[in-house]
Amino acid sequence: MTPRHPLIAENISCQYGQTTIVDAASLTLTPGQITALLGPSGAGKSTLLRLFSGLETPSAGRILHGDTILSDGAINIPPERRRIGIVFQDFALFPNLTATENITFGLSHLPKPEQASLAADWLARISLSARADAYPHQMSGGEQQRVAIARALAPDPVALLMDEPFSGLDPALRDDVRQTALDAIASLGIPTLLVTHDAAEAMLFADHLAIMREGKITQQGTPDKLYAQPVDEPTALALGPIIKLTGKWDATTKTIRTTLGDVPAPAPKSDTANIGIRPEAFTLDPTSPVQARVLSARRNGAMIQLAIERDNTQATILISANHDIDLSNPLGLRLNPALAFIL
Repeated sequence: MTPRHPLIAENISCQYGQTTIVDAASLTLTPGQITALLGPSGAGKSTLLRLFSGLETPSAGRILHGDTILSDGAINIPPERRRIGIVFQDFALFPNLTATENITFGLSHLPKPEQASLAADWLARISLSARADAYPHQMSGGEQQRVAIARALAPDPVALLMDEPFSGLDPALRDDVRQTALDAIASLGIPTLLVTHDAAEAMLFADHLAIMREGKITQQGTPDKLYAQPVDEPTALALGPIIKLTGKWDATTKTIRTTLGDVPAPAPKSDTANIGIRPEAFTLDPTSPVQARVLSARRNGAMIQLAIERDNTQATILISANHDIDLSNPLGLRLNPALAFIL
């Protein structure tokens, strides 16, 4: 097995004419971890992936694999020599080759018996042994994507880059295909980049998460940290909805006091501060001093979505569906400050 080293972007930039697509971005892909790169369309995510792979040349900065420079101002190792696997949204299987033949395509340097053995092993890992002789047009989208991932992993790459690999799949199949693929990737212990615009996918499957906006990486860290401690409002919204309130600083309690609860915080620069609260930050507590009027209650999967009002402030919150909601009576709410933050 190839030794595992991090794949690193250091202050990498990419320009097309006068337009900067990636702007001084730094990101380290750690062996054995999945790093999710999350952001809206046009943020520069796919371009950063292509810079890692060698399909694009940086305007500034450098790409390294361990201590080996892959790209800088003087060096640009071509994609075929980087030994980095790439999986795109459109699968890109060879239509005239079977599943086995697609997987062995990148194994021409090995003896035929070893190629066949590796292909069979990977088909078993992705639960497609019975489809070994199927052509792409005979396979479902989920099967094709699993073959595409096996083809990228079979040559024992030093890293894997995936650009929206599951977004084209039927929602009913996506979770199963994604879990099977990511389990196979984890078994190799290679650094992996998952480019996505799906916040739920990023938080569920990533060990490390980076948020990208307008070519810049605005924040990175564990999914838990970014969800609970975003650096600004756009970063917070990239991971899900927030309730935005204005609160007043209370020097005695050292909290920002809002109409829906108090948030411990260092003293702000002024007497007021903008607070973001995740909708699921509330629990029901009849003894709480925060009593809100319920405007509506609707089931949202395992949660109940409540539209509430207090002191002329309206908000939408989520609580466990294990509660019976009486719209005719005020509702006592207790805020979990771990899911509230200064914007």
